[in-house]
Amino acid sequence: MKKLACITIVIVLSVFMLAGCRHFDSFEEVKMNNAISDDISIEGSKLDKLEINNGVGDIRVSKGTGEYIEIHYDKKIKYTNEDVEKVAEAILVDTKVSGGKLKVEVRSADANTQDLWKWLSDKFKGVNVSVDLTIKVPENMEDFEVTNGVGNVIIEDVDASIKVTSGVGNVTLRDIAMRDDCKINNGTGDINIEASADELSELKAMTGVGNIKVMLPEDTKLSIRATAGVGDIKGSLIDNSKKESFVVGGSLKQDINGGGADVKIETGTGKISIDKR
Repeated sequence: MKKLACITIVIVLSVFMLAGCRHFDSFEEVKMNNAISDDISIEGSKLDKLEINNGVGDIRVSKGTGEYIEIHYDKKIKYTNEDVEKVAEAILVDTKVSGGKLKVEVRSADANTQDLWKWLSDKFKGVNVSVDLTIKVPENMEDFEVTNGVGNVIIEDVDASIKVTSGVGNVTLRDIAMRDDCKINNGTGDINIEASADELSELKAMTGVGNIKVMLPEDTKLSIRATAGVGDIKGSLIDNSKKESFVVGGSLKQDINGGGADVKIETGTGKISIDKR
């Protein structure tokens, strides 16, 4: 009987120890993955341009329902030290209105620190930080300029001139009415454009490593020059007789529906497709 009681006590203690270990593991996981979120609201009825600068994180811009620009951000911090709050406090999502432009910039809270991401890496060894931005804009916004170091960029459901400079990540323009000049420059990552181009003057889309896919209405009038260093050029809007194939790549020069806005598409390594929506 005593032996049975001892065995029972050992089993109970083991269960509690396992539960404690699991709780400890869970605590460490939460401690290493912290997300701090907040919202900023700015009256935007008299603004027509949005500029965004971010180092690391995803950016998503879309049309909202009112006259305010609604900014939601998530500071994501992965760190094993207890200095997570210090890291979060060092990151500022700054907004400035000048004339008709709103500038949203992720920067250091210390005005003397020029490069936030290098400073974080030097001061907090092993820290992994990203800041995701989700921005809703009123219908009157018609000029977007986005600079992102690492992360995906999505812009959707706007009628605008769009300029995106990205280091690493995919760039997606979805349900866009492109107007005036649009330029997408990507280092590594795909570029996907689903848009209309009735008010477009010029489009440049370039990526070093990645595919470029453009989808347009069938009756769109464009004058296209495309070059793929390594990769194929194809699509339902392409006349294959206008293509020139190389050993590993190719080029295209074609007026679609009689020609129109100038479109230049280039990949270093990656496929190019131009299709009807």
